[in-house]
Amino acid sequence: MRGRVRLRAVLASDGAVRHVLVLEGLPFGMSEECVAAAKGIRFTPAVKDGRPVAQFVMLEYNFNAY
Repeated sequence: MRGRVRLRAVLASDGAVRHVLVLEGLPFGMSEECVAAAKGIRFTPAVKDGRPVAQFVMLEYNFNAY
């Protein structure tokens, strides 16, 4: 199987990934696993005017399974 899963998500100001939306998915539960992986990402939020802020991001997971 070859393909990609594309997600849109919000990197929240508290360091969590929220509101994950599958824009392009794959079968056999791969899309759901990518959403779970995305929700597990930890990061330092962007800062604007000295305060942490949220931002939208696009995440892409590529697969080449033989």
